[in-house]
This record gives sequence, structure tokens and C-alpha cells, in this order.
Amino acid sequence: WTIRGFTIPLWADSYQHTMVAQLIADNGGLFDSWLPYAPLKTFTYHYGFHTAVAFLHWLTGIQMPQAVLLGGQLLNALAAFTIYPLAVRVTGNRWVGLVAVLTAAVLSPMPGFYVNWGRYTQLAGQVILPVALWLTWEMTDYARLDWKRVGLAVIAVAGLALTHYRVILFCMAILLAWWLVYFLFCKGRRIQWLSSLGRLGLLGALAIFAISPWLAHTVSSRLAHQKIDMAAQGHKNDFIRNEYNRFHDIRNFMPTPMLGVIGVGFLFSLVRKRALAFFVLLWVVFLFLLANPYLLDLPGTGIVNNFAVYISLYIPGAIVVGYGVVSVVEYGRRYWHGLPWVFGLLVLGGSLWAARIHANMVEPENFMLVTPTDERAMAWIRANTSPDAKFLVNGYFGYGGSSVLGADGGWWIPLLGGRENVIPPLTYVSETPILSGYSPQVHNLVAQIQASDLSTPEGLELLKHNDITHIYIGQREGRVGTAAIPLLSAETLLSSPHYKAVYHEDRVWIFEVLTDLAEEEQ
Repeated sequence: WTIRGFTIPLWADSYQHTMVAQLIADNGGLFDSWLPYAPLKTFTYHYGFHTAVAFLHWLTGIQMPQAVLLGGQLLNALAAFTIYPLAVRVTGNRWVGLVAVLTAAVLSPMPGFYVNWGRYTQLAGQVILPVALWLTWEMTDYARLDWKRVGLAVIAVAGLALTHYRVILFCMAILLAWWLVYFLFCKGRRIQWLSSLGRLGLLGALAIFAISPWLAHTVSSRLAHQKIDMAAQGHKNDFIRNEYNRFHDIRNFMPTPMLGVIGVGFLFSLVRKRALAFFVLLWVVFLFLLANPYLLDLPGTGIVNNFAVYISLYIPGAIVVGYGVVSVVEYGRRYWHGLPWVFGLLVLGGSLWAARIHANMVEPENFMLVTPTDERAMAWIRANTSPDAKFLVNGYFGYGGSSVLGADGGWWIPLLGGRENVIPPLTYVSETPILSGYSPQVHNLVAQIQASDLSTPEGLELLKHNDITHIYIGQREGRVGTAAIPLLSAETLLSSPHYKAVYHEDRVWIFEVLTDLAEEEQ
């Protein structure tokens, strides 16, 4: 219901996710070449979400953009449900698990808000994460080594590693927090700490073996070298330290009432001398240290950023909320037997109220790139332009100037219109291009367009030199969000004899670049 009326997923990440899923479907599996959609010749990105979407596309026959949108929302629901076994495991109380699910599903803005960002790969990882943790603890806590339990844990952990590279780091940090608390607080079991460590080592070794073909494929890739360079130099990069990895107000990710109930849960855990508070505290501390290793004079700043941590905190937050609510009810019912019914009604009423907010959580005015008007223009492009047409589209520099991003529906032309444009998916910075020097060429072209007046002969010559045959201005006119500055102006192009408007609907314009006098006279 949240995505009613939408057919194309939102924001920047969705474009590359849709393209990867489409290429998996086109190739019947993993691939190297990104043609015909982008001039790249390697694929080293995590792909768990994309294979699931490709399967959904194959199973239902729906178009790939819709499969990404629907698949993402299915994962959004699963992300709440998979917290249940973890919450029960940590607290030993099924009611805590139930309240934790309700919290993540409707009371917390995360992970529901992911739909606006198209951040579905991290979401897919966080669907698997609680399951991988539960299976790992089941394998570790069992009296004897059970290879069936080991096998299930290996599948979950290896699958998580292939689904999201950051979330597998989250998993390792959380397991470290659990192991420390398990050793320090579980009295009478300290003799098992070495055994549990050995089983964790066995799990890690088997998971690495399971994904070894992919590791061999990626270890010498451009992506791997980028991450190595970032690990070594990220703490010296002002953009990474101050912008990309900046700290946020936690209230942007958890409402104040939820934070209050989390405080109640912590208090009850401390009073009752339960390990939950210490475990969750270490969980959060280790994740933030993972994102900010420079605080300990360690390398690695930028590999995991604070934003990725903030938007994952709904998992431990929901568990502590569940524990706090159940603890208050259990304590209060000693004095008033009707208290559980009152709390039940409050939870039900709060869930219905919050469900109304979730039903309208999509913010198209801030995050939509492709509108229905753009979709109609894409159909026109397929039917009325040459297969070798090349489009100039709105874009801007992001990530401290290291990348170029599309700023309206024109970015999607290769997927929806079947024609080439000048701005590739974001993965172009981490994959190997077919032609050397491709990334600088993209950056130079956008910089030159920004500095040029396209109505002049010099502007026309710039387009001709880059084989650009058409210009596309989308319904959003390059103004979506706060970072994008329009690169193209319909008024400028209409005033120039060098361009011919061949399509127009509302704010969508398509111009043909006229390259000689005969075309201009025609």
C-alpha cells in the first residue's frame, strides 16, 4: 500500500540496483559486461538483493523496475519479522519478540523509510542479519558440535557476505559484543568461552571457503583497491570525515517516545542484572567504532559510515523497546491485573496510528527521479530515436566531487528508453570501464557542460565532440533533493537555432542537436 501508484523505485541507488537485476535476468546469472546499459566490463558488487529481484521478475513476469520496488517492500516487511527469533533468543521472552516486531514494523520510521532511498541492498542484509546471528548462537550454544546447525549457520553467514559487504562487518562486530557479554556475564559457563570462540572460528573459515570463488573474483578488483586505499587514507580525507561520515541527530532515525522506552528497557535490564543492556550497548559502540576507527587511531575510516549505522539501529532498538514494554507490564500487573489489557490497547492504537504514517511514507517531491511523464517520454524515445542516439541529461557532482549522479528521469534512459546517456550508474567508480580513462571523461564532460553556454557555437561543438545527438530535460528538471543544481535549461535551448524541440509534455523536453546548416534550415 505504501508504494501504491509508483512503478519506478526512487532515488539514486535504485537505478544501479535495477540495472544489476536486469543484467542478471538478461544473462541468466552473474555477468561481467554491463552492456548495453553502461560501458563497464567487471561486476564485483554484492548481489544478493539483485538475484532475489531477478527471481521475482522471472516468477511473476512484472517489469524489472516494479520488481525492485515490490521486492524492496517485501524485504521491508521481512526485516521486521526476522527480529522476532533474535529478540526471543536474547531475552527469553516471546512477548518481547512480538513487541519488537511491532516496533520495527510500524512504530519506528526505520526500516520503512528505506523505500525513499532505494537502499534495498543494506535492507536485504539486515533481513538476513538476525537470522545469521540466531543460527550462529544456536550452533555455538549446543552442547555438542552439530554439523546440521553448522551448515545452516554457514549458509546464512556466507549469504549475508554476498548480500552486503558492510552488513557482514556489522555481523562480526555484533558477534564480538555477544561473545564478550557471554563470557563476562553468563556465570557457570565461563569454561565454554574458549569452545565458543573455536566454533566461531570454524564458522568463519567455512563461510570464507563457501564464498571463496567470489573472493577470488573480487580480491584484485578496482572495488577492492578502492576500499584498501580508503582504509589507509580515509581519516585524512576532509569530505569523508566531515560530510560522508558525519554524526547525525539520533531523533532523525528514532522518534523521541521510542528513545524514552529504550531508556526504560535499559533501566530494567540494569536493575535486574540482565546482560541485555550490556550486550546492546556493546553492539552500538562496536558499530560506531567500525564507522569511526580513527577514534582509536585505527585505519578504515569511510568503509562503513555513520549513516549506515544509524539506519540499522532499529534492530537493537526494537529489542530493547520490547523488553522495556514487557518489563513495565510484568511489574505493573502485580498492582493492577488489568494493566496488560491497557498496554495491549495502547500498542494496538499506536500501531494503527503509525500505520497511517507508514502508508504515506513515500516522499516523491524529495526522492522521485522518474515520474509518469518521464515514463511516457521513455516510450517515445524507444519508438522515435535511432538506436545509436546519445543523450545529454541533467546531473551533478556528489560525494565530494568524486562521482557524477543523474538528477532527473534522464538518468534512466538506458534502462527505460534503450538509448545511451552520458551519466552511468554510480558503480562506474568501482568497476573497470571498457575504455581506460572513462571516469575522468565523464567528470570532464559534466564540468564543461556546467561551465558552458550551450546556446553558443562553442557549446554546440562540445556536444558534437562527445557524439551527443539529443538532450533530455526531465519532469524534475534536475531539481530533486537539495544537492542537485539544474545542468540544463529548456529556455536556453529553445532560444538557440542549434537545437530542435522534438518532444514536449509538461516539464519534459527532448531536443535534437542540429549539427549542420541543412538541419538548422529544415
